[in-house]
Amino acid sequence: MHSRGDRCTRTPASMFGSLFLSAFWLLRSAMTVLSGYLLLAASLSLLVVALSVVLLKLLPSFDQQSHPWFRALQVDEYYVMLVPLMLPVAIVFVYANWMGMKLYRHN
Repeated sequence: MHSRGDRCTRTPASMFGSLFLSAFWLLRSAMTVLSGYLLLAASLSLLVVALSVVLLKLLPSFDQQSHPWFRALQVDEYYVMLVPLMLPVAIVFVYANWMGMKLYRHN
C-alpha cells in the first residue's frame, strides 16, 4: 500500500514527453483524415473527368462557335481515353512494384 507521502509525482521531462507523444498521435490522426479526404477528392475528380469524356462522345457534334477543346475531344478517338486511363494503370503498376519489393526484402 502506498501512503500519501510517497505518492508518485511526474517530472517536467516526463510530462513534456507525454505531451509530445499525444501531439504526435493527434497530428498523425489529422494527417490520416486529410489523406483520406485527398484520396476521395482525387477519385471524384478522376470520375468526373472520365464521365465527361465519355459523355462528350455521346453528345451531338458541336458547331464552330463552341470551345475548341470540346470539338477536339469529340473528334479524337485515342488521346481522349489515354489521359483518364493512365492514372489507374499507373497506380496498379506502382502497387505491383511495391509488393514485389516487399516480397523480395522479406524472403
